[in-house]
Amino acid sequence: MSIKKLYAHSKEGRPLEEWQVLDEHLLNVAKKAAKCASKFQSTDWAWNAAWLHDLGKAADEFQAYLLRSNNLDDSEYDETGHGRINHSSAGAFFAEETLGKITGRTLAYLSAGHHAGMPDYYSADTGRAALTFRLEEGKQNLNRIQSRVDIFAKQLRGFSRKK
Repeated sequence: MSIKKLYAHSKEGRPLEEWQVLDEHLLNVAKKAAKCASKFQSTDWAWNAAWLHDLGKAADEFQAYLLRSNNLDDSEYDETGHGRINHSSAGAFFAEETLGKITGRTLAYLSAGHHAGMPDYYSADTGRAALTFRLEEGKQNLNRIQSRVDIFAKQLRGFSRKK
């Protein structure tokens, strides 16, 4: 059984071999974030946020989206991933579920907001953009990639996991 290569970013018009592989992307971001955060003694926070921010890109839906966006055959994914592809909520849910309401929720905000900015917690003013909604969405997204999560979760450091 071969393991599918997971991609974080594509390069328009370039072959798959030149695309950025997901684990390499997460490691590179983690190293850069930790280096920046060392100035204020927060390397573990930055390292973990980096490993979580694109966790949802491990989903078949996202991988199919990258292929389709580059006019490549996505048939191995059985037509998954049409429409909006959410790649940040899986990491948000994983953080809160695994690391608890304080550490995990803080990292959940960072993951969920890494493109659009920090979400409100409740949906009264922001609707589907609220963290409560994003966490529910993240639970569903995380379930779809559960078999791949351990590879990335092993990279987290410095915080105890919920029992």
